[in-house]
Amino acid sequence: MGYHTFCTLYETYVLPVANYGAGVWGFKSYPAPQVLQHRINHCNLGMSRLAANASTPIQLDILDITYTRWLEILRYGNHLQSLHDDRLHKLIMKWEVPKGGKGWWSDLFQITESLHLPHPNTGILYDLVSAKSSLKSMSGTGWWSGAETKSKLRSFICSKYRSDTTTVVKANLSRTQRSLLAKLSCGTLPLQLEIGGYTNVDEEDRLCKICNTNRVETEYHFLFDCAPLQWVRSRFYVEHISEIGWFMLLPDHKKVMYLLSKEMVEHFATHVEDLYHARCNIIYKPRV
Repeated sequence: MGYHTFCTLYETYVLPVANYGAGVWGFKSYPAPQVLQHRINHCNLGMSRLAANASTPIQLDILDITYTRWLEILRYGNHLQSLHDDRLHKLIMKWEVPKGGKGWWSDLFQITESLHLPHPNTGILYDLVSAKSSLKSMSGTGWWSGAETKSKLRSFICSKYRSDTTTVVKANLSRTQRSLLAKLSCGTLPLQLEIGGYTNVDEEDRLCKICNTNRVETEYHFLFDCAPLQWVRSRFYVEHISEIGWFMLLPDHKKVMYLLSKEMVEHFATHVEDLYHARCNIIYKPRV
């Protein structure tokens, strides 16, 4: 499924049902809609349930479902403010807003203060497009601030410095390729660094099983250093890296940033698929 198709289906069929009536009740955070959103995101990216939930909205560039309910509250606030002055709802609004309290208007006040929007009852309608952009920025800032403490996101942290974190989902990739890149980014590709965590192996002992360097099999080792996979790497460099000297001098995380760019991501996805298949053939080759 393409990225735009996914977004259209999600915004047309999922959000209207999940947020039905959210203009009235949607300020709090409810677990069931968030679980639904995480399952949809994981399915679209081809990731297992073990992947970090926080990384999927960043890759898909979609708003957390809690914040979509905030937008519904702002939309309903616009509706109330646009009513004629003699309508009952408008009269109640004019009576209740100055009194404050802990009801719906208190929730609206907190949203407008968080987004630096005009105070309710001023007659100024809210720009929902600008509000959505502010909510995405606020959500992203909160995620990145805690990402460095999440061990599974060790490779994805470099995405903070990319101008576009959605290149993988927007590229013309097969489902297998998209799944491999998503797992690689989120630290759930079944390399020894990830597998060893399930068997209580110390991190420094999760060594690569296909080379004799006694190095931990991290994502970077798999991509750039593992010697038995060098023939796959060399073929990719010859075909797609024009300035190999410049590329090899880059730090590993900068190499990944370059390979995930819009111009390179489709070639990189094919390369990762080839690398992973070559690795599996070496580890699981049938015994004669």
